[in-house]
Formats: sequence, C-alpha cells, structure tokens
Amino acid sequence: MKTLGQKGIATIPVVVIVLISTGAAAAAPVVVDLVDVDPDSPFYGLERLGEKIRMVGEDDQMMERWAEYVHLVDRAKGVEYEHILEEFAEKMHKTISSDAVTKQKFVKWMEEHLPEVKLVRVKLMKELCEKLKKKFPELSVEVDNEIQVLDDILDKVSSAAVQYMDNTQAHIEFIVQRLHQLAEQQGQMPEDISNYFHVENTLADVNIAIDVEVATADQTSVATSVFDNTLSKFNESMSEIQAMLEGAPENTLSKNVAEKLVEISKQLKENSISAIEKNETKSALTSVNAARIHLTHAKAILEHADEWEPNFSEEWSDWKKSWEILKQEWKETGIWQNILDNYQNYSQQVMEQWQETMQKSAWSSATSI
Repeated sequence: MKTLGQKGIATIPVVVIVLISTGAAAAAPVVVDLVDVDPDSPFYGLERLGEKIRMVGEDDQMMERWAEYVHLVDRAKGVEYEHILEEFAEKMHKTISSDAVTKQKFVKWMEEHLPEVKLVRVKLMKELCEKLKKKFPELSVEVDNEIQVLDDILDKVSSAAVQYMDNTQAHIEFIVQRLHQLAEQQGQMPEDISNYFHVENTLADVNIAIDVEVATADQTSVATSVFDNTLSKFNESMSEIQAMLEGAPENTLSKNVAEKLVEISKQLKENSISAIEKNETKSALTSVNAARIHLTHAKAILEHADEWEPNFSEEWSDWKKSWEILKQEWKETGIWQNILDNYQNYSQQVMEQWQETMQKSAWSSATSI
C-alpha cells in the first residue's frame, strides 16, 4: 500500500480529502468544475462535488448537463451516458415549472440551443446507421441513402439557426421511423440498436418541450380563454390533416408516421381537457400546444412525402396534386371552413370526393400514355 509520501494515483483522492477537512476544500472541486470535466473523466465526481459545495442551482445544473451530453455525443458516447441526458431532461422540466425569472432565462437559453438539440439527434442517428450497416450488411444501400439525407440535414442545421417548427424536426422524426422500420424487418432488435431509439425518444420529448416553451414565451396569460382559443386552432388543424389522410396512399411509411403523430396529438388533447377540468390551465396549455406541434409535423411529413419517400414519389405526387384541387374546390364552394369546424359532419363527403378525384387522376394518367 502507498503512503502519503509515495507517488501514485492513490495520492490524489487523499490529498483532496485533506484539503476538504482543513477548510481549503472548496478550491479543489471548484477548480475541477472550472475546467469543465465531462462524465467520462475520472475526475468527474469532483465536479459534481464542487456543484454541491457551491450549491449550484437547478437551472445552471441543467445547462451544465446539456453541455456535457453534447460533448459525449461528439465522442460517440451519447448512448453509453444516457443517464446524463435523462438528468438534463428531469432538471429541464423542473426549470420549466419554476418562477417567471428562471423560466425566462431558460427560454432564452433554449432558443439559442434549439438547433443543437436537432444536431445531437442527427448525429446519434448517423451513429445508428453505421451500427445497422455493420450488423446487417444487406441494408447497406438503404442505410447509405439515409446517411446522405442526415448529412444534408446536418449541413442545414449547422449553417443557420433553424426556426421553431420548421420541417427539419418532422424530417428527423420521419428518418427515425424509417430506421426503426429497417431494424424491425431484421427480426428481434438487438439491444445495442434499440438503445438508440430509447435515447431518441428522450431527445424527441425534450425537443417538443423546448418547442412548446419557445412558442409560448410571449403568452403571459394562462386564462381559460387562451386555452379555448388554442384548442380551437388545434381542432382546425386536426380536421385538415384528417382530410389529407383520407386520400393518402396506403401502405406507405409517410402515412403511417403521420397517423401515429395524429394519435399522439389526440391523447395530448385529452390530457389538456382533463387538466382544464381540474383548473390546471397552465398544464392544459402545455399539453394542447404539444399536440399542435405533433400535428404540424404530421402535416409536414404528408406535404413532403414525395421527396422523403422516393419509392412512392409518383403516388405522393399524384396525391399532392389531388389535394390542392380538392382544397381549392372546397374553398370556392364555401365548405372549407365548415370542414375545419366540424370534420365529422363532412367526413363522408370528403372521402367520396377524394375517390372521385383520384379516379379522374388515374384516368387522365392512363389516357396520356
């Protein structure tokens, strides 16, 4: 065994303990904290000790955990250190529920880091692609196509600040589902593959939570009237997407993903109504705004399906043309707003008109050959 006077690794923790017990303690962990040690460092425990000694606030810890996780992802350790991401998410939700001043600080910080969340998601999906290729060489061509798309998204997000609720997040969600589909087709999913999807679920939830807070940052009132107005907008969006889905090509990934997002948004809507019945207006607004964001992603996926799902580009291109024709007809005949206000009363008519329009489109294509 080494004594204090001998050289060796064992000396380091002993010296730290002596410093702590003599009152000069705070210096050691604080210095470690200042050099920004990451969780994969043997000295990380000292950084966390330094946080406790200095009584670092939840919001500052949240920011530190995110910075650490970004560094870990850059070193291909994002899945291995998932617990750091989960700790960040936990502290993020606490910060969201905190006082107005702290929340304002959080919103400003997350506006700046929103593109970074997307970057992390894309980098992890690229990692997953490489693992899929290694485990299932027969998927190489399909996975390489997804890598190219991810690289394009990476360039887009890196080159400019991506604004709230653009198509990038919807595209990422579509690719995630595409990779999940490819992995599932190989049989039982290996744990080292499924772990990536588990991390992605956490990141997607974080992304939505941030989107909601950024989108509602100027919403100073939590009155019931604000909720009613937001719910009304949600219902209109839901009606439009249901009308779009009515004619969407069957057995396509784009339709399946959009339908999943619609189901998630429906559940969030129910959560918001339950919250408002309990007079929990703030919680209700959070849920209904999250529901609206999911619908926005569903709509973006349908609108870009001809680009994002090349195997069915012709079918989706025909669908898009038919949708524009139908929508214009409904506007001209004055029933468009009625469809938005009460889709159930018009669902049969919408379905029948979709069938007629698609039949005309098919006939037109056949006669032009």
